[in-house]
Amino acid sequence: MDDTIVEFIAVLFGFLIRLGIPIGLTFLFSLYLKWLDRRWEAEAQAREAAQTMQVETWFAESKPCWEIRNCPSKTRNVCPAYAQQQKPCWETFRINGKLQPACYTCKALPPILA
Repeated sequence: MDDTIVEFIAVLFGFLIRLGIPIGLTFLFSLYLKWLDRRWEAEAQAREAAQTMQVETWFAESKPCWEIRNCPSKTRNVCPAYAQQQKPCWETFRINGKLQPACYTCKALPPILA
């Protein structure tokens, strides 16, 4: 009977080693990956916030595009950017989230987006 208990404990210990260690390592690795994901997400949010603040600061300090481009009053009155002065002009001319090719060389575009 003693041999049976020793054999049972040996088999149980073998299963623990065979299954427990890989499962434990997998669990620890998943915790590390979650920590890494949270860290990368925080870095991305901080970078995005810094870029947004940079663009907003630039926009607040810059001249409107119609002044930079010296648009005549006839052109200004029909321009969508002039009608929506609370938004940056380049944001007004986006189509499906993409900037128009004419905006790429415009001086009214923030340097971070150029």
